[in-house]
Amino acid sequence: MDKPRPRIGVDMLYYAKVLSDTAEGTVYSAPVWAQGVNNIAYNPNTQTAVYDADDGAYETFSADGDVQTTIQVADLLPQVYADLLGLQIDANGMVIEGSADNAPEVAVGFRSQKANGQYRFIWVLKGKFSKQQETYQTKGSSGITYQPASILHTGLKRLSDGERRHIQDSDAPGQTLSLAQLSDPVSGWFSSPNFTLAG
Repeated sequence: MDKPRPRIGVDMLYYAKVLSDTAEGTVYSAPVWAQGVNNIAYNPNTQTAVYDADDGAYETFSADGDVQTTIQVADLLPQVYADLLGLQIDANGMVIEGSADNAPEVAVGFRSQKANGQYRFIWVLKGKFSKQQETYQTKGSSGITYQPASILHTGLKRLSDGERRHIQDSDAPGQTLSLAQLSDPVSGWFSSPNFTLAG
């Protein structure tokens, strides 16, 4: 058995809108590539409750809190920004923010390279994006400071099955697809948040 390998990168950021989510199943739009991803932080905000008895910790129970995925990218194209946050965009490409903005429910997918050259593939299956603080800084005399964009995705469990996230390692035991097949945006992992290796 191979030893665990640390992750060393992140790329191939995709999103797909949730078209419907009922007891019968979850339907998504075709995934869209959002290039320029720099950093993704997934935080389940796990809450733990301890029950004390017999002069000590007798029982504990843990559950996810607000599942938050913070995504940092070089920037978001106007159409992608408007798409993710439910904003209007006019014929000239101007994004319009207003009081009635309502972000759609979307899934977020990406992959992370591991130190052995294999990849971990992830879909966060449902949630909504919210705007984050923006900072604009002058070019300094001592050099350029990059100013990436950051957006926050707050997760929801699917009504169809209660699931929140899917994770697949390309080198997992029993996984039979090649890395190229898994990475294929048409027929692989990023073809749909519903992608599964099951026959």
